[in-house]
This record gives sequence, C-alpha cells and structure tokens, in this order.
Amino acid sequence: MASGYQLFQAVLNEERAADGTEEGQRKFDLALGRFLSLWVSLERKLQSLTGKRPSSSSARLLHPSLDQYGVQAEDQEEIHRLRSIRNQLVHGQILLPASEIENAANRIATLIERLKD
Repeated sequence: MASGYQLFQAVLNEERAADGTEEGQRKFDLALGRFLSLWVSLERKLQSLTGKRPSSSSARLLHPSLDQYGVQAEDQEEIHRLRSIRNQLVHGQILLPASEIENAANRIATLIERLKD
C-alpha cells in the first residue's frame, strides 16, 4: 500500500504529465507550492486569532465559533471551500491545472489580508 506521500507524488507526476512541458511542470510546481505555503500562513493566522494550538486535525480551528473572533460568515465559508480544495489536492482526490491552483492561492492571500489585526 502506498503511503500518503507516495500517493501525493503520484498525483503530482500525473498532473505534470498532462501538460508534458517543462514550463507546465514549473508553473504547476510554483502554483502548488504557493498554495500550500499560503495555506500554512492562513492556519497560523487563525491560530493567532483564536489562541488555539493545532491538534491532530486543523479542522478544529475551522469551526463555526470563528465569528466570535471577528471572522465574517462569508470568510468562514471561503475558508471551508479552500480547505476542501487543499484536502483534495493533498490526498490526490482532484487534479487541478496550475491556473486554478494559483486562483485558489490568491483567494487565500485575500483572506489573510482581511484577517489582519
């Protein structure tokens, strides 16, 4: 049975093969790296807002009580949508083109800006 990391690498290789060019691979790698980096920043921002340390699952940070920390309902919904994309990418459930991953990364960056103190 393949480990989670092996599955993730297989998904990456499959997506890269779909484009077949070195430039396509570079764009995909950059988009995915930026998305995941921004996701980590978003999780840290939420930890800072709530004062809660991460547990075995970051899902506990993304619960409905975020409104008590000033997070608007539409931002909470966006966080949940982006978390779903993140989970599906990391677990190999979906393959997205670099442009869609970059779009999702931009949405995370916008959220981080809105959540600034």
